[in-house]
Amino acid sequence: MNSSLLHTAGAQNSTYYKEIDGIRAIAVILVVLFHLEIAGFKGGFVGVDIFFVISGYLITGLLLDELYQSRVKNIDYGLFLIRRTKRIFPALAFTLFLSFFIAEILFRPDDFEHLGGSIFYALVGLSNILFWSQSGYFDKAAYLKPALHTWSLSVELQFYLIWPIIVLFLFRRVPRAHLTQAFFLISAFSVLLNIAYVNNLFEIQNKLGLYLSVSFSNVESSAFFLMPFRIFEFSLGAALLGVEHSQNRSDWVKEAAVFIGFLTIMYAVTQHKDEHAYNCTFALLPCFGAALLIYGVKTSRLFGALLRHPLVSGLGLISYSVYLIHWPTIVFYKYIKPESWSFLDKVAVLILSIAIAALLYKFIETPFRRIDFQSTSSGRRKFWSAVSLSLVIVGAPALHVYSHDGWRWRFPKNVSYLLSGTKDSLSTLKPRAPGCSFTNFKNFDQAECIQPVNGKVNILLMGDSVASYSWMGLNENLPRERFNLLQATPSNCRPGVNWGMDYCLQSNQFMFDFIEKNAIDLTIFASLGPDYNNFRETIRYMKAIGKPVLVVGQPFIFKEKLIDIVAREANEKSTEYEIQSIARDGLLSNTVDLRRAIQKIANEENVDYFDIQEQLCDVVDDLSTCSFIIGNSLITADNNHLTPAASTKIFKKLGGIIRAKYQNLNVS
Repeated sequence: MNSSLLHTAGAQNSTYYKEIDGIRAIAVILVVLFHLEIAGFKGGFVGVDIFFVISGYLITGLLLDELYQSRVKNIDYGLFLIRRTKRIFPALAFTLFLSFFIAEILFRPDDFEHLGGSIFYALVGLSNILFWSQSGYFDKAAYLKPALHTWSLSVELQFYLIWPIIVLFLFRRVPRAHLTQAFFLISAFSVLLNIAYVNNLFEIQNKLGLYLSVSFSNVESSAFFLMPFRIFEFSLGAALLGVEHSQNRSDWVKEAAVFIGFLTIMYAVTQHKDEHAYNCTFALLPCFGAALLIYGVKTSRLFGALLRHPLVSGLGLISYSVYLIHWPTIVFYKYIKPESWSFLDKVAVLILSIAIAALLYKFIETPFRRIDFQSTSSGRRKFWSAVSLSLVIVGAPALHVYSHDGWRWRFPKNVSYLLSGTKDSLSTLKPRAPGCSFTNFKNFDQAECIQPVNGKVNILLMGDSVASYSWMGLNENLPRERFNLLQATPSNCRPGVNWGMDYCLQSNQFMFDFIEKNAIDLTIFASLGPDYNNFRETIRYMKAIGKPVLVVGQPFIFKEKLIDIVAREANEKSTEYEIQSIARDGLLSNTVDLRRAIQKIANEENVDYFDIQEQLCDVVDDLSTCSFIIGNSLITADNNHLTPAASTKIFKKLGGIIRAKYQNLNVS
């Protein structure tokens, strides 16, 4: 094995290659630009895929080099873990500790509580499991998760635990000449696992959901967050070792490989259409691009010269610190300044992130990597003792916050009372089934969500997540022995004939065909706000096929999360009236116009209409008469979705209207 494979980013030895750091620089800048929402970089998250390929290439090289040099042909597993921990843990722990300190000052209890949990899981290398079990990497609430980006570090740590064992097994069982093919086979198997899972071959989704976790029903999140579905990226990097040294290709071939690799990566970055989608086949593009870069860049005169430039390779040197720092910086900046931020704001965040990262690299990363704990068994014990102490120092407060309501005592009692009440209300949320609200049409559980029942009044609730949060209120106010409430509420999808793209269009096309062919007695449309022209056409279509419609009016929409508004603006002297005023000031300025627009369409098309705002206001359109507190709970924990308490109260009247009109329908 060629000893040149011993290089790592920043290693001070004669075989260190600046070009690898240059590729790291490409990867990290793509991720940062994606997170900064720079136009043209919707696929910038593929920078993580590039990191995984690089990691597979370097780590496998280190392991094989050790095996070739070892007299007993073995791997010092403990030493390997120490080296990897020294590389990752100190900067990670410091970043998480700093994030904890800042969040303690800025974050409201619920957000602080969630951060405490994510910090603890990140420290023990399981944050990818935590975020997988929650919503996802691409959801809108991601900006409230300063430790979200640590999912990739957890994937890498889990890879470190199993990969030395796999490499050792292959080294002992597979002829040396066939190691490259073995790594390719592992990569291919991982790709096939992805394809089988995403397409539910052999009912793999159902079996994983039944025997392991219901979170497997979220296909995209599972494929994105879980290490087994990412092995193909690491093993592709490992396979490069054999390809790289198998033949002496001419320089122009490698120059072409580098050029094609860079174009492939940029194609993946710029042509990605749906920022909410991830799949293995798409990830293959940047992975192959990264592989081509690694394969040819060391001898490349043109592109290689660019990657060797001190500014580029220097960014690569601090790429790990940049990756760690940039996302919390973005999150805290947005928390302080929640409104849409300008290009200059983004530039400022970018510069600040790189500056902090440079300091982190100089004063945390580098010193800790130079400390030698590994020479003796006592040195190793001291190392793990130091790691354990760091886990306690950083992890214990985080775990305490996670288990003690985000330290609500930091807020005035009257504010804490409302925040606690809102959280308690959310704890009673009982969604019908995960498959009724989806971001992939394949996850739509039709049998559970839209099964008509003979002899009952079949009512279909159709809309986006606003409709999903309305389901509980309707369900609580409609007797189950007479009413069968069906639900089709894909996230971010307005109900409309031929409306939307991807899963929204699939859902709408399927549902309107379903409505026409089945005995649906009433269809209720509810959403954050319809496409008005399409909405009018949709109502006319429903009337044309003889299907009754009820339109739920515009919900209140706040400029940001209502609990954040109250936590920030209210103080210990604020009365309930003053808190109501604070909430009212946080509404969108066109709240009244939005309500009137939907009511106007419903009235002109002569269909039933139910006004949400009317249930909360003494005088419609006079917002000063509206109540945004129900009992000890705010009406929403975010900026529009009703809490269970609010949903139950608001739809009590609608339940009575529906019972009066449809109670005796379908009675034989």
